[in-house]
Parts: sequence; C-alpha cells; structure tokens
Amino acid sequence: MKDVRDLAYCGVFAALTVAIMFLGGVFSLLSYSISGICGSFLVIVIIEMGKAKACFIYIVSSVLSLMFVSEKSIVFSYIFLLGYYPILKVCIEKLSGHVYRYILKICVFLLALSSYVGLSIVFFEVEFWKEYGGWILLLIGFVFLIAALIYDFFLTIFKNYYIHILKPKIFKYIFK
Repeated sequence: MKDVRDLAYCGVFAALTVAIMFLGGVFSLLSYSISGICGSFLVIVIIEMGKAKACFIYIVSSVLSLMFVSEKSIVFSYIFLLGYYPILKVCIEKLSGHVYRYILKICVFLLALSSYVGLSIVFFEVEFWKEYGGWILLLIGFVFLIAALIYDFFLTIFKNYYIHILKPKIFKYIFK
C-alpha cells in the first residue's frame, strides 16, 4: 500500500512541477526562479520517499515539460541547471570535508553552466556570444556561480524549514 501512495505522490509532484513550469511561460522574467522552485520540490520528495523516487520525478517532469511547456528555456534550465541538483546535493553532502564539498559543488555548477550555454547556442541560436566575446562568458559564469551557491544555501534552509516547521505542523497528516 505504501508503494501505491508513494507513486500517487510522485505523480502529484511531477504534475505540480510541470504546471509551474507551464505558468513560467507567462512570467518569462522568472524562468530561472521557477526552475529553482521546481527543483526545490525534490527536497520534500528526498526527505519523505528517498532519492530513487526523486530521480523518477525529475525524469518524468523533465520529459513532460519538454512535451508540454512552450518556453523551452525554462525547461532547459530545469533539466541542465537546477532540477537535478537537490538529488546530487544529498550525495555531495555525505562526503567528508567542507572544502572538498564546495569545490565539487562549484565544479558541478560550472559543468552544468557550460552544457547549458552550449545547448542554448545550438538550439536557440544565441548570437550575443559572438558579439561580446569571451569576457561575457566569464561574467555570466561568475554571476551564475554566485547564484548557484545562493541556491545551494536556499535548499539547505528550505530542507531545515520543512523538517522543523512544515512537516510537524502540516505534512504530518499527508506523509504518514
């Protein structure tokens, strides 16, 4: 019975993720924020159901978003930048050494940014890379790195908020 309940919750979280990304097409200025919010749903799933079900939700919501969401930049930022990171964060934080963890997180973020930039050049035919040259890539990389570390900090705060405040008061009736 628990597996059926977990599958239903996975469907609800995947549908909520796709719906929020779909609404992100209306508010195009919030594309990266919406991708981060959708990624933060996976924190709840990891705590309540584990990493395997979070991976399942990530894959399902990515495929459904590619099919139904018209604003593909939101979908690509979810798939390549902010969606998988909560799952990876759990694995990275099990490693010993704070410095080693942050170096690994920075490497993950820079690899994700380079894949996102490469795909945006290919699929979206972005031309301003050619106009401004390589220094704009360094500037964008630096700004993204700061934003990614803030996102990492936000996920930690959200995890603690969920565990200590939301779960005991609200979600104890849902996740039994």
